[in-house]
Amino acid sequence: MKIHHIGVNVSSLEEAWREYVIKWGFQMVTGLTLEDERILFLQKGELIIELVHGPVSCQPLHLAVSVCEANVFSCMDCLHQNGFKLVETVLLNESERSFYFVDNKGNEIELVVVKSKYSRFGDSGLDGK
Repeated sequence: MKIHHIGVNVSSLEEAWREYVIKWGFQMVTGLTLEDERILFLQKGELIIELVHGPVSCQPLHLAVSVCEANVFSCMDCLHQNGFKLVETVLLNESERSFYFVDNKGNEIELVVVKSKYSRFGDSGLDGK
């Protein structure tokens, strides 16, 4: 398991982009819209920052970790045992799925699972159902 990215809620995506790209030297990786959130992924070296602009949230940032498909269930069990509840599952693309967990204080951890080339999410029980 390793840190995949750090998500930061911002009040202005354009201002945050200028700060991270122009001032701090990050490079644009991709952008997307999910429901009512606009998201930009920026990278500098191995560090990936996810800038999120959407509805006001009390959670200013979240931690996302990469987990291999073989270890996802043990990571989920560990989070459950430590008071985290699964609140959302998002299919990012054909090879990545995110599981969002929140504890009773609003702390969020995102597990980013990359499927192996030999499986499909639906067959491995990672379909979020």
